[in-house]
Amino acid sequence: MTRADQRLAVFFFLIGLLLLGWRAWGNPAQSSRVAVSIGGEKIMEFSLTSEIQEKHQIQLDKGVAVLSVQDGAARLEGMEGLCPREICSHTGWIRRQGESIVCVPNRLLVQIIQAEGESADALSR
Repeated sequence: MTRADQRLAVFFFLIGLLLLGWRAWGNPAQSSRVAVSIGGEKIMEFSLTSEIQEKHQIQLDKGVAVLSVQDGAARLEGMEGLCPREICSHTGWIRRQGESIVCVPNRLLVQIIQAEGESADALSR
């Protein structure tokens, strides 16, 4: 490997670290909202702030799921017996715009969306 190859490898490594850091810590969502839909029909939407700590019950065909919200993040709990593999409850906390939790057997979608009035396109995100 020549000296130029080594410099190029280091350059790409640093660019990769920069992009990883931007993805992990960049573009904080100050006014995100949580939207909950069942079968494509929105059943609830609320603000996601770090001050809110609450639990919402979601009525499904097979029972009741619990959406826990705290510290600016949301997750599904209590999916035992409602979902065969419980992938939706193992997804964990979501807190950034664009992240979502999907429970296919119950047709449940929990997603973080941007607040109305704010707009971001591909270039500004």
